[in-house]
Amino acid sequence: MLKKYYKSAYSMKTYKSFISNAILTESSNIRIYHGDNYGTKKLDRKLMFHGGNNQVGIGIYFGTRETAEKYGKHIVSISINPKNFKDGHAPMGKIIKENKFVCLCRYLNKDDENFWMILTDYGIEVYDSSEAKQYHFQKLYQFMKDEEIRNVQIELAQYCADPMYLISNWNVCLSHIHGLYEKNTGFYSVIRDNYRVRQEKN
Repeated sequence: MLKKYYKSAYSMKTYKSFISNAILTESSNIRIYHGDNYGTKKLDRKLMFHGGNNQVGIGIYFGTRETAEKYGKHIVSISINPKNFKDGHAPMGKIIKENKFVCLCRYLNKDDENFWMILTDYGIEVYDSSEAKQYHFQKLYQFMKDEEIRNVQIELAQYCADPMYLISNWNVCLSHIHGLYEKNTGFYSVIRDNYRVRQEKN
């Protein structure tokens, strides 16, 4: 009987802890907004890369409701935890660990036969994609770790024939980073495309 009581008490304690954590997680979320004239209904990867004009990083841009209304009459929103977004101006080495960066590059090298050329442009000797090994990308990390993470995103994408390779593989190797943000403007670039989008009333 006593054993059953302790088991019940432990289960109740675990349940209360779960509820407490769920409330904390929910309360730490914020809602951010995106405005356009196209009637966005989902986060489309095809709209995430804008060449060299991704000032906050690669992704769909969100901000305050007031800011979103300046960009179009159709307003949508998503609920995010800001902890999943990193400062786009921070040095890449402070945000991304070497093994995660190497994972991303090896996936990109597998998907794009010409991605290896980024190595030669940084003075790392390889002659085709099959020669690009883990230690080559470790060297690349050392060269790039002091660059702003938003610029690293763009540079890696520009070495891909299709920027979708960068977006899809980012969400595999760096799934804990849902996007970047900019402190001065309050903009968020959302690279993770599985957020539930809510249509807002005008």
